[in-house]
Amino acid sequence: MKTVLRSVAPAALLAAVSMTTWAQDKAGVTTAASSKFAALPGLPTCATLSVQRGDPTKGAAVILAKATPGCLIPWHWHTALESLMFVSGKAKIEMKGAAAAAAGTGDYVYLPGKHQHQFTS
Repeated sequence: MKTVLRSVAPAALLAAVSMTTWAQDKAGVTTAASSKFAALPGLPTCATLSVQRGDPTKGAAVILAKATPGCLIPWHWHTALESLMFVSGKAKIEMKGAAAAAAGTGDYVYLPGKHQHQFTS
């Protein structure tokens, strides 16, 4: 019985990972209204996120983010690059080695991996 479990358990894990990967590659639409927003560990509670694709703790991810006015996301960096598109609202973006910049509805911000930055909404 233990031999069967040792053979089945890795196969089941591989199948689960494969189905998760397959599900992420499946075409579809996720509406903002149906997205579940939550605080991400390590971030202030004034910001909530909804991961749409990937895993932000491990690499590249697509995330919807909301922040209350005055919310400060302190200095940090990501291993993966970060691309931001503003659907609504405004933010001050500060990047190491660059002047602070304002971004708002329709604007795009690109941050290379490991580039330190912070945001204030």
